[in-house]
Amino acid sequence: MSSSTTNNPNPLPILIIGSGLGGLLLAQALLSASIPFAIYERDAAPSVRPQGYRIRISGDGIAALEATLPPAIFQRFEQTCARVKLLGAVGPGGAAIDARTGREVEGEEGAKYKPTPAHVKRMQQAATRRRPYTPDRAAARRVLMEGGVGERVRWGKAFEGYDVVEEEEEGGKKKKKKKVVVARFADGSTAKGCLLVGADGARSRVRRQFLGDVLRPVDTRGRIVYGKTAMTAEVEERMPEGLLDAMRLVEERGRADGAPVTCLYEPIRFPQRGEVEGCPEEDYVYWVLVSRKEVFGVEDGVLARMSSEEAKELALEVTKEWNPQLRALFELADPTQTAAMRVLSMRPEMAAWEPLREPVTLLGDAAHVMSPSGGVGAVTAFRDAANLAKVLVENGGQVSAEIIGKYEAMMKEYAKEAIEESRQGGVRFFNHPPFEECKSVDA
Repeated sequence: MSSSTTNNPNPLPILIIGSGLGGLLLAQALLSASIPFAIYERDAAPSVRPQGYRIRISGDGIAALEATLPPAIFQRFEQTCARVKLLGAVGPGGAAIDARTGREVEGEEGAKYKPTPAHVKRMQQAATRRRPYTPDRAAARRVLMEGGVGERVRWGKAFEGYDVVEEEEEGGKKKKKKKVVVARFADGSTAKGCLLVGADGARSRVRRQFLGDVLRPVDTRGRIVYGKTAMTAEVEERMPEGLLDAMRLVEERGRADGAPVTCLYEPIRFPQRGEVEGCPEEDYVYWVLVSRKEVFGVEDGVLARMSSEEAKELALEVTKEWNPQLRALFELADPTQTAAMRVLSMRPEMAAWEPLREPVTLLGDAAHVMSPSGGVGAVTAFRDAANLAKVLVENGGQVSAEIIGKYEAMMKEYAKEAIEESRQGGVRFFNHPPFEECKSVDA
């Protein structure tokens, strides 16, 4: 994306709510094009809560990053990514591990990983393109704040709502009215802008006010615990080398309740740490434990309020009958870096809404939260940021129904495919039900 200065007719900034990866990538493009913006983040600092672990970026996600970031920052992103082996559970024929025995399951019923058609397509595309990247989410976030973007983040700004007011446009003999958005924050402050971008995640307050019941996520009845286990000598001793060679899929099947319990884990290593600034300080094993609500046995309100330590204890309870070598992942997990949550998703056929009915739009999980089972959430958010930036920069920073409508139409098209792919993965991981059987919820 060109970094040339844009003649922006809007003296008011674009207001980005949320400093996640998608919002920061959008900010990078706006900064390069000299389009005014500000980012508002509810957290008081970047590290006040777990920021996630590793993510996988391939295909369209890489293209979005490369097209949007200044070359030096894209290079920094590349340099700080983990070095991983793309083997095991992600390859056609990669066998699952039996949770109780700790051994690869033999035979057809051993649940050889059968990639979905969408996953096969993605692997074929990857074979003709560059190798996927595996960044640590917190490290990637730090990189995306470089170049001056981090200075535009207003920390400790919990978004409460917005108002739309009309103001007279400057210049010209005949005064025209234009809509302006005023964001309100919990500390009593306000900010005025020409466009409000909700990049505030699955529980987006921007979406809730903007679209209400028009766009609500559904409860897939999947429940998930994320964790991070430092790659210590004790972990390597308790888990034989064959269990720490690459991404692996662990399955507990044949339970009395019929629900599968699945764990996906991957060793994340940064051998370049001593040579590249900004890498995480330690290697670790990323893991995610997923099953149905009834297996976790925790009410949603309790799950939402769980501390990191309580989430770790929940993982230990769910896996109490697993092989001791595999349980080392949970027993030795960092008690400050574990989180539990519901698996929410938008329906693939996203509802229609009038573009720029109010000077507001959405990107990332705020627009199309999906099951993590497809591994395409971050890729889709990066595509959103790149496409929204592209239409804004191409039109000199102007905001109109036509411009925003063009972005939203593109977003809905590829988000539909991503949501469907994510459900296909969820069917295997936790028996993700058809969307018509899922109930809408307030996120």
